[in-house]
Amino acid sequence: MGPIADRTRRAISREQAKPGQARRLSEDEPGWRGDNFYIIFTMPDTYLTRAGHEKLTLELKALMKQKTQLSLDIGEAREKGDLKENAEYHSAKEKMGEVMGRIGKIQDKLQSAKIIDEMDIPKDTVAIGTTVSIEDSDGETVEYSLVGEDESDPAEGRISVQSPLGSGLLGRKSKETVEVQLPAGPRSFKILKVVRTA
Repeated sequence: MGPIADRTRRAISREQAKPGQARRLSEDEPGWRGDNFYIIFTMPDTYLTRAGHEKLTLELKALMKQKTQLSLDIGEAREKGDLKENAEYHSAKEKMGEVMGRIGKIQDKLQSAKIIDEMDIPKDTVAIGTTVSIEDSDGETVEYSLVGEDESDPAEGRISVQSPLGSGLLGRKSKETVEVQLPAGPRSFKILKVVRTA
């Protein structure tokens, strides 16, 4: 198990444990409460196109350089004396916290990322990595590409599979009519066409 899973593990009872999702805790592990307790690991998947993966990788490299510079700035500010009245020091420390938080998030995403371009997308089935044309009950048609949360941009025609519309269309096939629960209420859509995006 990787560090992401290690950080999100929790103890559950034998009755809650599902095959393949949990294992028995050993006596020397944190959280052990007897042989009847199991550990479950949760590792949320991040779905990215190859371009999206490369974009995050480049952002991570830039943030690592920024982190190095901020460390130098903090060191220089510390040398100026009284830290309580040192605005440069506190500003650099605050920025460092923001940068480190973003670095951690990107590293977690990249570690658990699945590349959409490399996935086996079923033919004519709405899935992440496909573009779907749908028609609503008013006869209006629209086209969306289903992507991971990090690359979602509805204005550009890319919706997340975690969105109400995206999740409602998942697993459906071309020519099907499906009712989707949207924030404004249920709506029916006919799936006109499904093609692989990448």
